[in-house]
Amino acid sequence: MAVRLSGKNDVLRRPSLRVLSGGGGDPENPVEAGGPVPETIDPIGKSLDQLDSSLPQLAPVLTGRKPDQGRPSGAPSDSVLWSELHQLLARLEPAAAPAKAQPSPKPPAQAPAKPSPAPIKSSPKPPAPKANPTYTVQPGDSLSAIAQKTLGDANRWPEIFALNRGVIGANPNVIHPGQVLRLPVDGSAPAPSPAPSGNSSEPWSPGAGALNGADSSSWQSEAAFEQSIQGEQWTAIKAAQGTGYTDPTFQSRWNLLGQKVASGSMKLRVAYDFLDPGDGATQAKHFLDVVGIHGKLPAGTRLALDWEGPALNDPGTLRNAANYIHQVTGTWPLIYVSASQMSAAQKAVPQAPIWEAAWGPAPDRNVPFVQFSDGPTYDHDVFNGSTAALDKFAGWA
Repeated sequence: MAVRLSGKNDVLRRPSLRVLSGGGGDPENPVEAGGPVPETIDPIGKSLDQLDSSLPQLAPVLTGRKPDQGRPSGAPSDSVLWSELHQLLARLEPAAAPAKAQPSPKPPAQAPAKPSPAPIKSSPKPPAPKANPTYTVQPGDSLSAIAQKTLGDANRWPEIFALNRGVIGANPNVIHPGQVLRLPVDGSAPAPSPAPSGNSSEPWSPGAGALNGADSSSWQSEAAFEQSIQGEQWTAIKAAQGTGYTDPTFQSRWNLLGQKVASGSMKLRVAYDFLDPGDGATQAKHFLDVVGIHGKLPAGTRLALDWEGPALNDPGTLRNAANYIHQVTGTWPLIYVSASQMSAAQKAVPQAPIWEAAWGPAPDRNVPFVQFSDGPTYDHDVFNGSTAALDKFAGWA
């Protein structure tokens, strides 16, 4: 605030001041005459204009004369006193004026505590890739047979070959017993086959009884076929050969035999497949396709594999074909084989019942089925057992 002193040219620039009495008088009034000299300059009091108006009363106090006394001789004039007071106030102001209370320094603001970072959730680990199961090659195995046993599909053998080129080599047709092959992840090693009991897993043992039968193919005329089934308890006919051949007479004759079985006039019909050298599982698949069987055998029906000629050079062909049929149907096929090769057949597929080709006047009684003559007109066979035993082989009991 700018304050001009009464009757003066100089200007004071200061905050408003007032003079307080040391005796605690009314701070709103000027100091009374005869009171003590002002002790404190209060910056919150009246302005210098008020102080200027109080000078006539204040001057006697400062000069020591009574208010009603005249000016002593030699005493300074009021204007001089005022000037001196003005200078005194100017000198006293810095020391007398209470310093403005400075706000207490605020403590430095503390940054808000940063929240602890949330724990980083580790991404779940991807499941470990499924390990490839393995299969140990058995005597007589082929890749297609292994594919059928472990994958349920003989046609998936290239997958096994692709996984095992380092073990097998360049030729997928050459594998060796004891080799351990990796399988596709959806494969499973088959359970070991049950140990054979006697000649086969069939509930058969040599005993009394003999039931005549017959077998034929497209080599026999329709008249010869009709003759062969007259009064017989069981009959076998050719269905297929290799991987593509189908006997042209099979379907019609198979249907006729089915009618006789359904009527009870015949106990058992048998379809057989003539094996060629090569992949036994693929041949067995073709065989089942021709017969129309892709699961459990119906009662009154059995399957057989004819193992002779060039196929005898590789027991693996027989084994793979028999394993495939057993995998699909749950029943081992009969093995038609000559007497001289019977032990090799039993070694290749010990669970399968034997149908022995042993021509002579006295059929062998140590195997379930025997072909004892190739004529006249058609092949003649016998089942070495009773009707009850044949019923078991046919699935009736």
